[in-house]
Amino acid sequence: MSGKLLKASYGTSIFYSCVKIQSRTVSALQLEEIMNRRRLLVALAGVPLMGLSALAERPAARPPWARPSRGKRVLLTGLDPAVVDYRTLPDLNAEKLQGILDAQQRELGALGYQAQWCLIDTSATAELKVIGILEREHFDAVLIGAGVRLPPENFLLFERMVNAVHQFAPEARIIFNATANDTAASIQRWL
Repeated sequence: MSGKLLKASYGTSIFYSCVKIQSRTVSALQLEEIMNRRRLLVALAGVPLMGLSALAERPAARPPWARPSRGKRVLLTGLDPAVVDYRTLPDLNAEKLQGILDAQQRELGALGYQAQWCLIDTSATAELKVIGILEREHFDAVLIGAGVRLPPENFLLFERMVNAVHQFAPEARIIFNATANDTAASIQRWL
């Protein structure tokens, strides 16, 4: 990267943020064009992009409905509705939460995913339940639910869960949802 702020013009646009690629100065916007549309490769003929060309050749993100989900296996982890502290969630109770979890699993099934829940408690050995499943079965992704991730009192549990998934399913995507209601959408972001 160049330490100086350089000015270059391209057409009617002026770019001030520049990078240096093998002694040639290219603006950040020009670099983006190189990667996305490859329009300026002629100007940089013979200059390898040092791995950036792989980004340029990556296919554009497809909408969720166009992604092949058939057979993708997903482990959904979250707090068992029986152990959730509902004092901070006045519109929710164990029955409603279980209904939401079941509905999300059905939605994932309708989208072609093979999803299964692994509901845990907050004990020191909670991640052992997840590890047991990850040792026996292969998953393309593991979702760690918002009930594990968001409450500050579950910070250490969340940390143990991330490390367990990383160790026992290193090839799996690690996915997070924001609420119990957006589980399917969260999975579709990555698979």
